[in-house]
Amino acid sequence: MAAKIGYIRNARSTGGGSAPPASTDLLVYAPSNFDELETALYEMQRAGVKTLIIDGGDGTIREVLSRSHDIWPANGLTYAIVANGNTNLIARSAGALPQDDPVSAIQRGGLLETRIPMLKIDRKGHPSLRGFIMGAGAYETATRIAQEEIASRHGLQVVLTILKLIFSRGLRNGDVFTVSHDGTAAVTEARMLIGLSSLPGKLIFGLEPFWNTDAGPIRWLDIAANPPALLLSAPFVALGKPRRWMRQRYRSGSSQMVEITLSNDLVVDGERFAPGSDGRVCVTAAETVTFLTP
Repeated sequence: MAAKIGYIRNARSTGGGSAPPASTDLLVYAPSNFDELETALYEMQRAGVKTLIIDGGDGTIREVLSRSHDIWPANGLTYAIVANGNTNLIARSAGALPQDDPVSAIQRGGLLETRIPMLKIDRKGHPSLRGFIMGAGAYETATRIAQEEIASRHGLQVVLTILKLIFSRGLRNGDVFTVSHDGTAAVTEARMLIGLSSLPGKLIFGLEPFWNTDAGPIRWLDIAANPPALLLSAPFVALGKPRRWMRQRYRSGSSQMVEITLSNDLVVDGERFAPGSDGRVCVTAAETVTFLTP
């Protein structure tokens, strides 16, 4: 019988346990590099896998989805998560299967299907990325410091690093970005932070830093350089409840497409990536992904 369930395990994930044994109904892989991951995905596609369990964190999910959507036909694969990462933000929104026996949970049936729009990030000279949270500016700075100085990509550490950097003049001065939403005229200005997400609802610790989000699946936050009363404003931004006096410098909304030109790296689901060779990034969310949840 052709295998129907695939299992990708990242043995280096924070909470990574042991994978289940392979069987005639289950193909199990623990790739150690991206070439091995791509080979594993092609082998599972040829074997007829229709359900793929991803055992790892947000980065593992990003790397699998970035490749699998070009290997399987549209809607040809359903996913399930075993949350073994740092923050597991994607699993918080999509749901996760029990770590002790996710395969049996699928085989018993009765699981719910949760469909979530997915960011597709196109960059000239680089393969497309697929993920759910993207940031630049202060978000990238905080992620880099958390990686280099704290040796962590944990979401809480990134949030705490941003808070510690609030009084940094360099951070507040921001970087120059050119941003266009849904093909509108691009606006070039210094911005402190840009954040995008296609995940629904709250992200972490009850925080939901978005408002005016009825126009499309990409929710975005855009904070201008040197925003007024940053320390006072931070809680209102984090909860998505800005005061009227904040709205010219603290902006949020939603879009079908966001185009950004930037000179520094961006962050996608906890990892830093270069923009396109021309400095541009085009983000859409026309693709969706279906997760099995209890």
